[in-house]
Amino acid sequence: MLRTSVRQLVAAILVLLCITNARVGAAQAVRGAVLGTVTDKTGAVLPGATINVTNTGTSVIQATVADSQGRYSVADLLPGTYDVEASLSGFQKVVRPAIRLVVGSQILVDFSLGPSSVAETITVTAAAPIVDTVSAALGR
Repeated sequence: MLRTSVRQLVAAILVLLCITNARVGAAQAVRGAVLGTVTDKTGAVLPGATINVTNTGTSVIQATVADSQGRYSVADLLPGTYDVEASLSGFQKVVRPAIRLVVGSQILVDFSLGPSSVAETITVTAAAPIVDTVSAALGR
């Protein structure tokens, strides 16, 4: 009789553990991810590019940096609409607006960054030495 009670207790505990684990697994599926690759216009990868994923409803920003192969991943995002932005010094900033993320999805957002249009102005303020046209002496 005691063995039957112990077996029933163990079986009940196992059933409860299975139900609990099923609920935990379901809770993890309510999030999504945005991932992709950052390249330049020639197709070369751009490691170190900064990626900002902004929830347009809450204005919460999650940032990451592209790895050595230009890949990035931002996980654990709530369902909603996001603006995804990629930037790197010397390159144009690119924004992909209104990316809709649904439950359990992984959205692929690749970027191709062009060179930035940085304009530089160089101003020379020192005057050139005046040439001595009167003397026949050579200078150094």
